[in-house]
Amino acid sequence: MVKIIALAVIATAVLLLVACGADSDSSNSDSGQSAATRPPARPASGPSATADPARGRPGTEVVISGAGWMPGSTITIAGATGGSSGQPYASATATNEGSFTARFRLDRGPVGGDLPPGRVNLVAASGSLLVMVPFDVLPPAPGGPGSPGG
Repeated sequence: MVKIIALAVIATAVLLLVACGADSDSSNSDSGQSAATRPPARPASGPSATADPARGRPGTEVVISGAGWMPGSTITIAGATGGSSGQPYASATATNEGSFTARFRLDRGPVGGDLPPGRVNLVAASGSLLVMVPFDVLPPAPGGPGSPGG
């Protein structure tokens, strides 16, 4: 009975070590870099971004807010154009906490020109990190710019 209990304790300890991510490199060795010279750690969760509002007519002021980005990184907001990003709408710098806010008027398509009604996929990008932010473009107001008689 004692052997079974000892085996169960050892198995539990091994499972805890594996679950906690213990490895041979987790000793107290110093990599030679001080805290001041180490690059900032990437947040544990991936980056995110949202649009407010998430829909509107051409010319709507849009606020893109994000979290989980590398502190100090530059985030560029552009429209997705079939696998690439178009002309930037705005850019922002992530805070020490990895958040950002970018404001711009969405009044042109991703590569310039008119902004047709329908879904526009905005892209928040920093280096190889990309987050798609959907925005639904509503038709222009009756009698407004871009409509017959307006």
